[in-house]
Amino acid sequence: VVWFMFVLMPVMFCIFVAYPIRLSRFWTFLLLIFMGVWAMCMSVHQLVFLAEPNFRPRYALIWRAAGEHPVDLAEGAASSAAETAAKACFCGCTYVMSKHSHQKLLLIGLGVVFQSVLAALRCLKGLR
Repeated sequence: VVWFMFVLMPVMFCIFVAYPIRLSRFWTFLLLIFMGVWAMCMSVHQLVFLAEPNFRPRYALIWRAAGEHPVDLAEGAASSAAETAAKACFCGCTYVMSKHSHQKLLLIGLGVVFQSVLAALRCLKGLR
């Protein structure tokens, strides 16, 4: 993938700049194939997340606890920002992304693979 992205793609881009009309279908074909490869990687990634819940990404919710407010400036104009931050109470929880979210992303990835392969084959038909 690294060779393809950093060697082949720039070379193909330079050739495309030299012959844009001749290579427009080929360039589109190549981009669609790459999009399909990236979508396949995303789909495999989602399959790993579905198979092993410990690998799923986490997100956090953070909030200020009810009834707690930072010190009002009128009460303590001499208090520093560090003291104000120390008196504020923040709570938080971390959650794992749900199985349903990963299933939706898997279906999106498979749909993109399917559509990109179909479009690439149509471009390939025009190359004959």
